[in-house]
Amino acid sequence: MGKSLIIVLIVAILALGGYAIYSALPAITPQIQKFIAWRPGAKTSESVTPTPTDLQPAFSTPTPTPEISFENSLTITDYLQNKVGMKGFNGNVYCAYDVLKRTEPKPDSLYLLVLCQEYYEKLKTKYPGTGLTVPLSLSLKWNGEGFEITGHKIPKMGEAYEASLKSIFPADLAQNINSDKYSENVKALQQKVDSAVY
Repeated sequence: MGKSLIIVLIVAILALGGYAIYSALPAITPQIQKFIAWRPGAKTSESVTPTPTDLQPAFSTPTPTPEISFENSLTITDYLQNKVGMKGFNGNVYCAYDVLKRTEPKPDSLYLLVLCQEYYEKLKTKYPGTGLTVPLSLSLKWNGEGFEITGHKIPKMGEAYEASLKSIFPADLAQNINSDKYSENVKALQQKVDSAVY
C-alpha cells in the first residue's frame, strides 16, 4: 500500500511539472530562438544576411531615352541647302551650322547659327556666288525617335532686325548673338564649307 502511494505521488509531481513547463513555453521561446541564432553557423530568420538581389526594388527603373544629337545632321543640312541658301549664279549651295541652344531632349524649336554659300563653276574653276550668314530658328515635328523640319524663322533685315531677333530667340541668345564669340563661330563654319567644296 505504501509503495502504491509513493508511485501516485511521483506521477502527480511529474504531471504538475510538465504542465508548468508547457505553460511557460510561450514566454521562453524567444529566448531559446535568440540562443539558437547566436550559435555559429545557425540558420534562422534573424541570422540570415540579405543579399544585394534581395535588396533590389520589385520594379525596375526605366532607362532614360538617349538625347538625340543635332550635330552634323543630314536632315538639317539638306533643309538649309534647299530652303535657306540662295542661288544667284545657278551653282550649288553648301551650308554649315552650329547649334546655339536646345531647350529639351526633343525640342519644338532648335536655334542655329547658319552659313550658306553658293559655289558655281566657270572654266573648271569654282567661284563663290551668293552667300549668307544668319541666326535662325527651326521648327521641328517629332515622329517616334526621328524628326522633320516644318519651317524656319529668320530675323528681318534693317530697322526691324533687333525686334525680330528678340521675338524669335530666347533672351540670352538675343543679347549675345552678335558678339565676338559668334564671329569666331562664323569663321569655323566658313572653313567647314570650304573643306566640303575643295
